[in-house]
Amino acid sequence: MSSTMTPKPESHTTAEQWCESGRLVVHTKGADAGLIRLDLEVRGFKSAEEACRAVKLIFVGESQPLSARHAVGNNGRFVLGYYSGEIANGGYLPGEAVACWEIDGQQHRMKVLFTETATKALTRGGVEAANIPGGMPSQTYPKAVSLLVLLASGCFLAFAILLLIL
Repeated sequence: MSSTMTPKPESHTTAEQWCESGRLVVHTKGADAGLIRLDLEVRGFKSAEEACRAVKLIFVGESQPLSARHAVGNNGRFVLGYYSGEIANGGYLPGEAVACWEIDGQQHRMKVLFTETATKALTRGGVEAANIPGGMPSQTYPKAVSLLVLLASGCFLAFAILLLIL
């Protein structure tokens, strides 16, 4: 992966550097819908865990930046895994993506140059090209919904029995 560095004018608070690089793989349908893989080259992080905590992903249309859920890699080359509920529900391939992070007080932003669906990545590079670190998010939301449905059906059943008795 190569990148082009374009220094932006220094702001009053922090300096900011832009680069254009990276590859984004987005699962838009199926069981993995909403999973996102970002291949990123950043020399400022010592570990994948540090990159995972620091690198945020911004899409036009997302309500807030996405935080990485998992990362693998070393020597400045990382693969970060993200999840977007909006992409999972909408099934769309996002337009412009920007990754941002801070190293030593300096803001860095990277416009992702190459975005593709997981289906195309699989065809082009096999399973490894579409593999997302960390996999699916925990199923807390579906469990909560199931619990609410169970509670609501129990209340409905109790109400129906009460009506039959009266």
